[in-house]
Amino acid sequence: MVSIALCTYDGERYIAEQLESLINQTRQPDEIIICDDQSKDNTVIVAKRVLNSWQGKWKIIVNDKNLGYKKNFQKAISLCSGEFIFLSDQDDVWDKRKLEIILDAFHNHPDAIMVFHDAELVNENLQSIYPSLWATMGFDYRQFRNNVYGRFMKGNVVQGAACAFKRKLFDIAQPFPAEAIHDEWLALNAIPNGGIYPVNEKLLKYRQTGHNEIGAVSENILGKVRKWSKNIQVRLKLHHEGLIRYAAVWDVLSEKYGHQLVLGNEDANTFSEFLNCRRDAISMKVIDKLPSLQNYFSIYTSQKMALWTKVKDIFTVVFN
Repeated sequence: MVSIALCTYDGERYIAEQLESLINQTRQPDEIIICDDQSKDNTVIVAKRVLNSWQGKWKIIVNDKNLGYKKNFQKAISLCSGEFIFLSDQDDVWDKRKLEIILDAFHNHPDAIMVFHDAELVNENLQSIYPSLWATMGFDYRQFRNNVYGRFMKGNVVQGAACAFKRKLFDIAQPFPAEAIHDEWLALNAIPNGGIYPVNEKLLKYRQTGHNEIGAVSENILGKVRKWSKNIQVRLKLHHEGLIRYAAVWDVLSEKYGHQLVLGNEDANTFSEFLNCRRDAISMKVIDKLPSLQNYFSIYTSQKMALWTKVKDIFTVVFN
Protein backbone atom coordinates (compact mmCIF):
# COMPACT_ATOMS: atom_id res chain seq x y z
CA MET A 1 0.00 0.00 0.00
CA VAL A 2 1.25 3.47 -0.94
CA SER A 3 0.42 6.65 0.97
CA ILE A 4 1.17 10.26 0.11
CA ALA A 5 1.57 12.71 3.00
CA LEU A 6 0.92 16.27 1.82
CA CYS A 7 1.11 19.39 3.98
CA THR A 8 -0.57 22.66 3.07
CA TYR A 9 -0.62 26.26 4.21
CA ASP A 10 -2.17 29.03 2.09
CA GLY A 11 -1.55 27.04 -1.07
CA GLU A 12 -4.74 27.63 -3.08
CA ARG A 13 -2.85 28.94 -6.11
CA TYR A 14 -1.01 25.71 -6.89
CA ILE A 15 -2.65 22.90 -4.90
CA ALA A 16 -5.01 21.80 -7.71
CA GLU A 17 -2.12 21.36 -10.16
CA GLN A 18 -0.13 19.40 -7.61
CA LEU A 19 -3.04 17.11 -6.73
CA GLU A 20 -3.79 16.46 -10.40
CA SER A 21 -0.22 15.23 -10.81
CA LEU A 22 -0.66 12.90 -7.81
CA ILE A 23 -3.93 11.30 -8.85
CA ASN A 24 -2.85 10.82 -12.48
CA GLN A 25 0.17 8.65 -11.75
CA THR A 26 0.78 5.55 -13.87
CA ARG A 27 0.75 3.70 -10.54
CA GLN A 28 -2.06 5.18 -8.49
CA PRO A 29 -1.51 5.97 -4.79
CA ASP A 30 -3.70 4.05 -2.38
CA GLU A 31 -4.34 7.06 -0.17
CA ILE A 32 -3.59 10.76 0.09
CA ILE A 33 -3.42 12.36 3.53
CA ILE A 34 -3.48 16.17 3.66
CA CYS A 35 -2.77 18.10 6.85
CA ASP A 36 -3.67 21.75 6.50
CA ASP A 37 -1.91 24.06 8.94
CA GLN A 38 -4.67 26.62 9.45
CA SER A 39 -4.70 28.09 5.92
CA LYS A 40 -6.34 31.50 5.65
CA ASP A 41 -7.24 31.08 1.97
CA ASN A 42 -9.27 28.50 0.02
CA THR A 43 -6.66 25.73 0.01
CA VAL A 44 -8.96 23.17 1.63
CA ILE A 45 -11.92 24.01 -0.62
CA VAL A 46 -9.81 23.68 -3.77
CA ALA A 47 -8.24 20.42 -2.58
CA LYS A 48 -11.65 18.89 -1.84
CA ARG A 49 -12.93 19.92 -5.26
CA VAL A 50 -10.08 18.04 -6.98
CA LEU A 51 -10.16 14.95 -4.77
CA ASN A 52 -13.94 14.55 -4.96
CA SER A 53 -13.49 13.45 -8.56
CA TRP A 54 -10.90 10.80 -7.63
CA GLN A 55 -11.85 7.21 -6.83
CA GLY A 56 -9.04 6.66 -4.34
CA LYS A 57 -8.98 7.05 -0.56
CA TRP A 58 -8.22 10.52 0.77
CA LYS A 59 -8.54 12.57 3.92
CA ILE A 60 -8.05 16.25 4.74
CA ILE A 61 -7.30 17.22 8.33
CA VAL A 62 -7.32 20.86 9.37
CA ASN A 63 -5.14 21.39 12.43
CA ASP A 64 -6.68 22.96 15.52
CA LYS A 65 -3.68 25.29 15.66
CA ASN A 66 -0.72 26.12 13.45
CA LEU A 67 1.96 23.46 14.03
CA GLY A 68 4.68 24.69 11.71
CA TYR A 69 5.93 22.66 8.76
CA LYS A 70 8.10 20.19 10.72
CA LYS A 71 5.42 19.03 13.14
CA ASN A 72 2.77 19.19 10.43
CA PHE A 73 4.70 16.71 8.29
CA GLN A 74 5.22 14.46 11.30
CA LYS A 75 1.48 14.49 11.90
CA ALA A 76 0.65 13.76 8.26
CA ILE A 77 3.09 10.83 8.18
CA SER A 78 1.67 9.40 11.41
CA LEU A 79 -1.79 9.30 9.82
CA CYS A 80 -0.63 7.32 6.78
CA SER A 81 -1.41 3.61 6.68
CA GLY A 82 0.73 2.58 3.71
CA GLU A 83 3.89 0.49 3.80
CA PHE A 84 5.52 3.05 1.51
CA ILE A 85 5.13 6.77 2.25
CA PHE A 86 5.82 9.59 -0.21
CA LEU A 87 6.11 13.20 0.98
CA SER A 88 4.61 16.02 -1.06
CA ASP A 89 4.78 19.79 -0.95
CA GLN A 90 1.72 21.78 -2.01
CA ASP A 91 3.03 23.54 -5.11
CA ASP A 92 5.20 21.13 -7.08
CA VAL A 93 4.29 18.92 -10.04
CA TRP A 94 5.18 15.23 -10.13
CA ASP A 95 6.26 13.27 -13.20
CA LYS A 96 3.44 10.82 -13.92
CA ARG A 97 5.87 7.90 -13.57
CA LYS A 98 7.22 8.90 -10.16
CA LEU A 99 5.42 6.31 -8.01
CA GLU A 100 6.10 3.56 -10.53
CA ILE A 101 9.83 4.31 -10.79
CA ILE A 102 10.41 4.74 -7.05
CA LEU A 103 8.50 1.57 -6.17
CA ASP A 104 10.58 -0.31 -8.76
CA ALA A 105 13.70 0.99 -6.99
CA PHE A 106 12.44 -0.38 -3.67
CA HIS A 107 11.71 -3.72 -5.37
CA ASN A 108 15.16 -3.90 -6.98
CA HIS A 109 16.94 -2.78 -3.80
CA PRO A 110 14.95 -4.50 -1.03
CA ASP A 111 17.36 -3.55 1.75
CA ALA A 112 16.91 0.18 1.14
CA ILE A 113 14.59 1.82 3.66
CA MET A 114 14.54 5.15 1.77
CA VAL A 115 14.72 6.14 -1.90
CA PHE A 116 15.15 9.64 -3.29
CA HIS A 117 15.47 11.26 -6.70
CA ASP A 118 16.59 14.39 -8.52
CA ALA A 119 14.31 17.30 -9.46
CA GLU A 120 14.14 20.19 -11.89
CA LEU A 121 13.96 23.67 -10.38
CA VAL A 122 11.19 25.73 -11.97
CA ASN A 123 9.59 29.14 -11.45
CA GLU A 124 5.96 29.90 -10.66
CA ASN A 125 4.99 29.21 -14.29
CA LEU A 126 6.87 25.88 -14.39
CA GLN A 127 9.60 27.37 -16.58
CA SER A 128 12.99 25.81 -15.92
CA ILE A 129 15.36 27.73 -13.64
CA TYR A 130 17.97 25.00 -13.26
CA PRO A 131 17.92 21.48 -14.70
CA SER A 132 19.07 19.61 -11.59
CA LEU A 133 18.49 20.03 -7.85
CA TRP A 134 21.37 17.65 -7.18
CA ALA A 135 23.74 19.80 -9.25
CA THR A 136 22.96 22.83 -7.07
CA MET A 137 24.14 20.80 -4.07
CA GLY A 138 27.20 19.33 -5.75
CA PHE A 139 25.72 15.87 -5.22
CA ASP A 140 27.19 12.85 -7.05
CA TYR A 141 24.78 9.90 -6.95
CA ARG A 142 27.50 7.48 -8.16
CA GLN A 143 29.57 8.03 -5.03
CA PHE A 144 26.44 7.73 -2.91
CA ARG A 145 25.63 4.37 -4.48
CA ASN A 146 29.05 3.19 -3.32
CA ASN A 147 27.92 3.90 0.25
CA VAL A 148 30.01 7.05 0.62
CA TYR A 149 27.68 8.77 3.10
CA GLY A 150 30.25 11.41 3.95
CA ARG A 151 28.23 13.92 1.88
CA PHE A 152 25.84 14.19 4.84
CA MET A 153 28.66 15.78 6.82
CA LYS A 154 28.24 18.86 4.66
CA GLY A 155 24.45 18.81 4.97
CA ASN A 156 21.30 17.01 3.97
CA VAL A 157 20.92 15.92 0.33
CA VAL A 158 17.47 14.33 0.64
CA GLN A 159 14.71 16.79 -0.25
CA GLY A 160 11.43 15.72 1.35
CA ALA A 161 9.34 16.28 -1.77
CA ALA A 162 11.76 14.04 -3.69
CA CYS A 163 11.84 11.04 -1.36
CA ALA A 164 9.88 8.01 -0.21
CA PHE A 165 10.47 5.61 2.65
CA LYS A 166 9.17 2.50 4.32
CA ARG A 167 6.74 3.13 7.16
CA LYS A 168 9.02 1.46 9.71
CA LEU A 169 11.60 4.25 9.24
CA PHE A 170 9.18 6.75 10.77
CA ASP A 171 8.88 4.53 13.84
CA ILE A 172 12.65 4.03 14.07
CA ALA A 173 13.24 7.79 13.87
CA GLN A 174 11.12 8.61 16.93
CA PRO A 175 11.38 10.96 18.70
CA PHE A 176 12.13 13.81 16.28
CA PRO A 177 14.49 16.41 17.84
CA ALA A 178 13.15 19.96 17.80
CA GLU A 179 16.21 21.15 15.84
CA ALA A 180 15.89 18.54 13.08
CA ILE A 181 14.07 19.03 9.79
CA HIS A 182 11.84 16.03 9.09
CA ASP A 183 13.43 14.87 5.81
CA GLU A 184 16.96 15.34 7.15
CA TRP A 185 16.19 13.37 10.33
CA LEU A 186 14.55 10.52 8.42
CA ALA A 187 17.53 10.31 6.05
CA LEU A 188 20.10 10.24 8.87
CA ASN A 189 18.16 7.48 10.61
CA ALA A 190 17.89 5.55 7.34
CA ILE A 191 21.66 5.21 6.92
CA PRO A 192 22.23 2.65 9.73
CA ASN A 193 18.84 0.97 9.24
CA GLY A 194 18.94 -0.37 5.69
CA GLY A 195 20.35 2.56 3.79
CA ILE A 196 19.27 5.04 1.13
CA TYR A 197 19.15 4.52 -2.62
CA PRO A 198 19.34 7.45 -5.09
CA VAL A 199 17.44 7.27 -8.38
CA ASN A 200 19.07 9.37 -11.08
CA GLU A 201 15.80 10.64 -12.54
CA LYS A 202 14.20 14.09 -12.38
CA LEU A 203 10.73 13.07 -11.22
CA LEU A 204 9.60 16.40 -9.82
CA LYS A 205 9.21 19.98 -10.97
CA TYR A 206 10.33 21.70 -7.76
CA ARG A 207 8.61 25.07 -7.85
CA GLN A 208 10.54 27.98 -6.33
CA THR A 209 7.93 30.43 -5.07
CA GLY A 210 8.76 31.17 -1.45
CA HIS A 211 5.27 29.93 -0.57
CA ASN A 212 5.70 26.18 -0.45
CA GLU A 213 5.52 24.49 2.93
CA ILE A 214 9.29 24.38 3.32
CA GLY A 215 10.11 27.49 1.34
CA ALA A 216 7.79 29.60 3.48
CA VAL A 217 10.10 28.95 6.42
CA SER A 218 13.34 29.95 4.67
CA GLU A 219 14.20 26.47 3.35
CA ASN A 220 13.61 27.54 -0.27
CA ILE A 221 16.82 27.06 -2.24
CA LEU A 222 16.64 30.36 -4.07
CA GLY A 223 15.83 32.09 -0.81
CA LYS A 224 19.03 30.70 0.66
CA VAL A 225 21.01 31.89 -2.33
CA ARG A 226 19.59 35.40 -2.02
CA LYS A 227 20.41 35.51 1.70
CA TRP A 228 23.96 34.33 1.14
CA SER A 229 24.53 36.93 -1.56
CA LYS A 230 23.66 39.99 0.57
CA ASN A 231 26.91 40.44 2.44
CA ILE A 232 29.64 38.56 4.22
CA GLN A 233 28.18 39.14 7.68
CA VAL A 234 24.88 37.55 6.71
CA ARG A 235 26.68 34.62 5.13
CA LEU A 236 28.79 33.98 8.17
CA LYS A 237 25.87 34.37 10.56
CA LEU A 238 23.93 31.75 8.59
CA HIS A 239 26.99 29.50 8.64
CA HIS A 240 27.18 29.78 12.43
CA GLU A 241 23.45 29.25 12.95
CA GLY A 242 23.50 26.23 10.68
CA LEU A 243 26.43 24.79 12.61
CA ILE A 244 24.61 25.26 15.93
CA ARG A 245 21.54 23.47 14.59
CA TYR A 246 23.49 20.64 12.97
CA ALA A 247 25.55 20.09 16.13
CA ALA A 248 22.34 19.73 18.16
CA VAL A 249 21.01 17.16 15.66
CA TRP A 250 24.24 15.17 15.76
CA ASP A 251 24.32 15.21 19.56
CA VAL A 252 21.06 13.24 19.46
CA LEU A 253 22.35 10.92 16.72
CA SER A 254 25.52 10.28 18.69
CA GLU A 255 23.52 9.24 21.74
CA LYS A 256 21.25 7.05 19.60
CA TYR A 257 23.79 5.31 17.35
CA GLY A 258 27.34 6.16 18.39
CA HIS A 259 29.77 3.92 16.53
CA GLN A 260 26.96 2.27 14.49
CA LEU A 261 26.50 5.32 12.27
CA VAL A 262 29.53 5.88 10.05
CA LEU A 263 29.79 8.75 7.57
CA GLY A 264 32.87 9.05 5.43
CA ASN A 265 35.86 8.34 7.65
CA GLU A 266 34.30 8.79 11.08
CA ASP A 267 31.44 7.60 13.26
CA ALA A 268 28.65 9.68 14.81
CA ASN A 269 30.49 10.20 18.11
CA THR A 270 33.59 11.62 16.45
CA PHE A 271 31.63 13.85 14.09
CA SER A 272 29.46 15.17 16.94
CA GLU A 273 32.56 16.11 18.94
CA PHE A 274 34.01 17.81 15.86
CA LEU A 275 30.85 19.90 15.32
CA ASN A 276 30.69 20.92 18.98
CA CYS A 277 34.34 21.96 18.96
CA ARG A 278 33.74 24.19 15.92
CA ARG A 279 30.53 25.63 17.38
CA ASP A 280 32.17 26.50 20.71
CA ALA A 281 35.23 28.09 19.09
CA ILE A 282 33.07 30.31 16.90
CA SER A 283 30.79 31.26 19.80
CA MET A 284 33.83 32.21 21.92
CA LYS A 285 35.50 33.90 18.91
CA VAL A 286 38.78 32.05 19.48
CA ILE A 287 40.49 30.74 16.35
CA ASP A 288 42.96 28.63 18.35
CA LYS A 289 40.09 26.56 19.71
CA LEU A 290 39.02 25.45 16.22
CA PRO A 291 40.07 21.91 15.28
CA SER A 292 43.37 21.65 13.43
CA LEU A 293 43.36 21.56 9.65
CA GLN A 294 44.45 17.93 9.96
CA ASN A 295 41.22 17.22 11.89
CA TYR A 296 39.16 18.74 9.08
CA PHE A 297 41.00 16.59 6.52
CA SER A 298 40.50 13.43 8.60
CA ILE A 299 36.76 14.08 8.99
CA TYR A 300 35.76 15.01 5.46
CA THR A 301 36.06 12.71 2.44
CA SER A 302 36.91 15.69 0.21
CA GLN A 303 40.02 17.83 0.81
CA LYS A 304 38.30 20.71 -0.97
CA MET A 305 35.34 20.44 1.42
CA ALA A 306 37.68 20.25 4.42
CA LEU A 307 39.67 23.33 3.43
CA TRP A 308 36.60 25.40 2.52
CA THR A 309 34.89 24.50 5.83
CA LYS A 310 37.97 25.51 7.82
CA VAL A 311 38.19 28.82 5.94
CA LYS A 312 34.50 29.60 6.59
CA ASP A 313 34.94 28.82 10.29
CA ILE A 314 37.95 31.16 10.55
CA PHE A 315 36.14 33.97 8.73
CA THR A 316 33.12 33.50 10.99
CA VAL A 317 35.29 33.90 14.10
CA VAL A 318 37.01 37.00 12.71
CA PHE A 319 34.15 38.88 11.05
CA ASN A 320 30.93 37.83 12.76
